[in-house]
Amino acid sequence: MSPVDPPESGQHEPADDAHRPFREMLGAYLLGHLTDEERVAVEARLDGSPSLRAELAELRPVVALLPHVRGEDLGTRPAPPADLGDRIIQRIGRERAATRLGVRRQLWRSTTIGGAVLAAAAVIALAFAIRSDGDTPGPQRPTREIELASSVEGQTARATLTGFGWGTRIEIAAQGLVDPGTVYTVYLEDAAGNRIAAGTFRGLADQPIECVMSSALQLGEASDLTIEIETPDGEPGGNDGGSAVFTGAL
Repeated sequence: MSPVDPPESGQHEPADDAHRPFREMLGAYLLGHLTDEERVAVEARLDGSPSLRAELAELRPVVALLPHVRGEDLGTRPAPPADLGDRIIQRIGRERAATRLGVRRQLWRSTTIGGAVLAAAAVIALAFAIRSDGDTPGPQRPTREIELASSVEGQTARATLTGFGWGTRIEIAAQGLVDPGTVYTVYLEDAAGNRIAAGTFRGLADQPIECVMSSALQLGEASDLTIEIETPDGEPGGNDGGSAVFTGAL
């Protein structure tokens, strides 16, 4: 079954009310405005919901256009109709009645399209709040990809860093770690030598590592990324004599 096909008989998704909080967060998810915990929760729900993945796919083209929208081009912000809430409730009642009459597939298509339109409208409404200077597009996430040099032969790692207003998201992919169970600490360092820990991960035997963590240091202020092992007393390595396993300059 493809991500945009409705669930067949016997494959039950959670009730629509259970999806609602995640459906309302799809726009913020695509814009990168969720916290790490919210993002993980949305991705977990997407894994088990073809209907949510279909709505997400319909929202992507809308979000892709947002950086090119200028506030002066949008004019006056339209207000929703006063009876919108009553009309939505009435529509839900009619669709539930149709389900009881056995029009399950038709209802699923209508709900998917209607939900996608409402979610797209919410994303477009967010665009009214975006203001850019002159012809400069709206906010775009700066991204850097670097290969990390290893102090141990056979160990490789790379990092993808994405800048956000709150700091930097770091995606680590490493393999060939020779010490299973060892705890590794990831640091970002600025030009003045100040280091901020972004998180830790544990090595696995003969398995690649993929993990996501974050640092409060802005991407534009970061100059180096290091991954270090813990010293015997449990303290992270680095300036106090710990061992840097991977290093990379930004």
